[in-house]
Amino acid sequence: MPYSRSTSRSVGQRELAALPNHAVLVNVARAGVLDLDALISTLHAGGLGGAALDVMDPQPAPSDPVWDAPGLLLTPKVAAYHPDMQGDFEAFAEAQVKRFLAGKSLHCLADSEQLSRYTFGV
Repeated sequence: MPYSRSTSRSVGQRELAALPNHAVLVNVARAGVLDLDALISTLHAGGLGGAALDVMDPQPAPSDPVWDAPGLLLTPKVAAYHPDMQGDFEAFAEAQVKRFLAGKSLHCLADSEQLSRYTFGV
C-alpha cells in the first residue's frame, strides 16, 4: 500500500477492533498507513494475538511504550527487496544461526545501554 494523504493512518482503532483477538497484524507497507498508537493500545488491551512491523513512523525514542508492547515483533526494515541485499541478508542470517547453534556469541547485538544513546531521529 502506498503512503499518501488518503492512506495516512488508514489502519486505526476501528480496523484493529474488527480483527479477531487471535489475529496477527503484519505491516510491511509504509509505516504511516498504520496508527501506531492505536496498535500499541490494542496490543496492551489484548485485542490482537500480536503484530510484526518492519517500519515505524515516527521512529520511537528509547523510552517510548512501543518497546514494551506485548506480542510486538520489530524488524529492521528488511521487507525492502534488492537482489544484492537479499543475498547479503540471507548469508548473514545463516551465519548467525550457525554461530548460535555452535554456542558462539552473535554479531551485531544491541543492548539497552547502546539503544539509550540513540535518539532514533526524534
